[in-house]
Amino acid sequence: LTGVLLLAAAIVLIYGFKQKKKENDKYLLQADKIKRQICIIDITMIAYCLFTVISAVLSDYTKDSWLGIDARYQGAMTLIVYVLMYFVVSRNYNPNASFLFFAALAFIIVCLLGVLNNFDIDILGIYEGIPQDKKDAFVSTIGNINFYSSYVCLLLPLIICGFCQTEGSFSRVVYISTLVVGSWGMMVTSSESFMVGFIFALAIIPLFLHKDSDKMARFFVSLIILVLASQLFRVVYELIKLNGGTVNYALSQLLLIWLNPVASVCVLLVSVLGLVFIKKKIKIPYASRIYFAGFLI
Repeated sequence: LTGVLLLAAAIVLIYGFKQKKKENDKYLLQADKIKRQICIIDITMIAYCLFTVISAVLSDYTKDSWLGIDARYQGAMTLIVYVLMYFVVSRNYNPNASFLFFAALAFIIVCLLGVLNNFDIDILGIYEGIPQDKKDAFVSTIGNINFYSSYVCLLLPLIICGFCQTEGSFSRVVYISTLVVGSWGMMVTSSESFMVGFIFALAIIPLFLHKDSDKMARFFVSLIILVLASQLFRVVYELIKLNGGTVNYALSQLLLIWLNPVASVCVLLVSVLGLVFIKKKIKIPYASRIYFAGFLI
């Protein structure tokens, strides 16, 4: 499958180079997008790909380096696919708000199933034939809990961005619902690396929003929603444990820090201060500084 994806990505990329621009702009792949000036991220991705190939070639375990181990197939071939897909997407993707909206709907389903699995409610029967001591390695429709964690870590920051930028009332309701369910979904990731990636994303997002007061205000609102929804999940989680209910996934140490009352209060205070600054029309950079100061604390 990795080989097929590698070949498909290469074909699409080559086709993009050759595709001529049409006047009606109905073609997704356009030569002028492919041939745009190479940026620093492009150079970084190319360097990463070269180092990956060199590492695989020089490795004492050539086969494992190219294909990966433990049936995860995360070797050099897969990493090359990631690099090619970066170039395919960066050259050919046309931003469309509906894409993220439907991704949010799917995200709700995946996270809800993950939460139910956490409490040993298996609607889809994914645990049939899986030993009890192996259940904590699988969750939701994604399967492997590490892939599930990566999925949540990727989508949740995008949902925050979607909430910050959407204009429709219905879309806002959907994004708010997604933030609530997504905060529950991240509680069952049992992954330290998830929280590292998620916290890093929270630090980066304001850099793209700080010039727009409305978007920054929604960002602070999204933080409040995430904190309150996470605390609600923890209450339910602890109540079920106290009453002898089944809990498949333990909360990671970094999640416990996120759920720490002091940390939660700090996030809420920073968010409220940010909203107050914005409402009083104090310059946005000051609101951003408040956020970053609180983030560092």
